Amino acid sequence: MEREDLLEATAGEGFEDLGFHGVGWRGRKRTRWTRQCTLRALELSAPPCEEEAHEEVDAEERSGTERTVEEEPGRSPVPPPMSRPTPPTIVLAALCLLLGSCSTTDDQTDASADEDFRPLGPASRAGDSIGKYLTDLSTSIRAWNEKTLTAADTKERRKQALLEINIRERVTNRHMDILAELETGPDANRVIAAAALGFSDDPADLSPLIAALDDPNEKVVSNALLGLGVLELPQTPLFRIGELMRYSPNPKTRWSAADCALTLIAAGADSDGILEPARAGLTDAEEPMVRTQSALILCLIGDTESIDALGNLLFDEIPLVSNSAAKSLTHLGKNNDEAIGDAARALLRAMEEGDRDLRLRVHPSLVKLSGHDYELDAELWKEWVERLP
Repeated sequence: MEREDLLEATAGEGFEDLGFHGVGWRGRKRTRWTRQCTLRALELSAPPCEEEAHEEVDAEERSGTERTVEEEPGRSPVPPPMSRPTPPTIVLAALCLLLGSCSTTDDQTDASADEDFRPLGPASRAGDSIGKYLTDLSTSIRAWNEKTLTAADTKERRKQALLEINIRERVTNRHMDILAELETGPDANRVIAAAALGFSDDPADLSPLIAALDDPNEKVVSNALLGLGVLELPQTPLFRIGELMRYSPNPKTRWSAADCALTLIAAGADSDGILEPARAGLTDAEEPMVRTQSALILCLIGDTESIDALGNLLFDEIPLVSNSAAKSLTHLGKNNDEAIGDAARALLRAMEEGDRDLRLRVHPSLVKLSGHDYELDAELWKEWVERLP
């Protein structure tokens, strides 16, 4: 089974009730698929949006002109995922957009969460100061991010697509200015620029975004990971992303790095530098999304040595983590003749030892792996597994 076949199977077989449907990954941007699959299915929120007051700074202002800076009203942090309730259907926001906003004495921008969605975003003019231009972009990217998750019908998806086109055009119009802000601008501008450059469609932006992963400002790092995922270039090196995924002390950054790595590997990036971080990610005690994405990464890589660890992950208390482990085991077993027995035994153990919810969770995987349906009868499944190598 090829990589895209796996992703389509994951999207269409067994995860329909968890939100893995409606958006194929064959379109140019698989980022939308990643967020809908991994966030809506988890029944948890994305990492908290860490808003900060956005200082509007252009070339003249850097030479000494001061502007009044006010914090964005009406936004509060989202509780960490492990502490949130798990509603049965849809979740809230998408991947962490650490986008600042500004309010100045000349032009105040309200980017609150309750702002009405505008399909084409604020009307930014090419002559606007770069600070105002970036602020308008941040508002549009947040709206695009929300629509990416919540668009439920053709009309809403069309709005999301139009907004994405609009963002890309605006980034292109002032591409060099935005790039300069990422490299030399004030922190508030650099945070937005890191995400905005992902919409440039310019492979030349790969190097500055990779460099931004070493930025001392963690918000810049998180948005650079987002930008790399949206840019989605198969030639993206994954070593630094893997380091962040494994060693960052911030669980939100590890989550962002795992999401970025999954997106890029699915797009065809070389997995060098990701295998060990993904194996370690299966035991990330703080962030369930790292465990989820690590299981899917190992599945795409074809790491049969992780079957035992994936079997343990079936017993995870977070349903999506367990589901991802089951899907990964099924894929590894079906595509590796020598691994089918190990994968089936891991699923059987969950069928024998798990509660009813877990048994229902692994049942579709056993059916797909075996080609038979013994329902929830553990003894019949055991008889089948014992015939395997």
